[in-house]
Amino acid sequence: MPEPFAFLRWPLLIALTGATCAGLAWRLDVYTPPRVAAARRLLRMRGLLDSRPVVERIGDRLPFVKQLARRTSLSRLLAYTGQRYSLSRWVALTTGLALLGLLLTSVVALAAETTAGRPLVPLFFGPLVAIALVGLAYLSLLRKSRRRQREMTLEMGDMLVSLGVLVGAGGLSVEDALLALSRCTRTQAVYSLLHDDAWQELIPSRPRTQYQLFIRIGDEYEVPAFRMLGEAVRAVTVKGLDPLAQYSNLAGSFYVERLAEAQSAAARARIKLAIPVAGMILPLLLLLTAPLVYSIVNGLRA
Repeated sequence: MPEPFAFLRWPLLIALTGATCAGLAWRLDVYTPPRVAAARRLLRMRGLLDSRPVVERIGDRLPFVKQLARRTSLSRLLAYTGQRYSLSRWVALTTGLALLGLLLTSVVALAAETTAGRPLVPLFFGPLVAIALVGLAYLSLLRKSRRRQREMTLEMGDMLVSLGVLVGAGGLSVEDALLALSRCTRTQAVYSLLHDDAWQELIPSRPRTQYQLFIRIGDEYEVPAFRMLGEAVRAVTVKGLDPLAQYSNLAGSFYVERLAEAQSAAARARIKLAIPVAGMILPLLLLLTAPLVYSIVNGLRA
């Protein structure tokens, strides 16, 4: 019997081959004019050419593309969570978990089919379980990254007043003061990031100044508290402003923001509590009014 869509085999093969050749030629700058290619080589040799990936360059103009790329980048999410194992290890562990789920599902389905004499589970159920396990692993990684970002923001807000005292009166550098204070916190999220230069997972080369380092950390790790700290450090080091006043004002802005978030969460909690409270009151009203309604109905019938 002729296979369905057999007439599309050769056209698809030709189209795929042509697309591969065109992509290879574009990658080798075959379509680029010689003068433009020479200028690019010269700029690359002098370090003036933007060598970032295409997605990052597009993300500078389209913010949603940048956010999507960051949310789907597993290596970046692993750096956010502070876990020291590599991307290949996470992929291997997740793949092993998915294969284990697929194997267990297949064994259960085979045992059920042997017992009942007919298939009880559809064929796509095993791959569906494996895909679900991979999705759960990704969601767990995303949740851990957001939790650590939140912990670093809270720690930065709590340490700013003491940071101003250590830098202004104690004469310590901002980085040393942050390391000393972050070791005393409960989660030590900031300490795990600054200790042994763990931030180099996303920032390969160290910036020239401390405030540039904090600004880069805030941008790469998506922690606005570090960027705000970098701006305050620049105001202190470049403009010569009082460190205690700058860091205290910054801490006050953090506290105001956290108070607004707490008030908003409390307002949302009232709305969320209204549904279960109503669910408890309605059955009670039914129990109390049911005898009265029954008596009224019987009286009207009589």
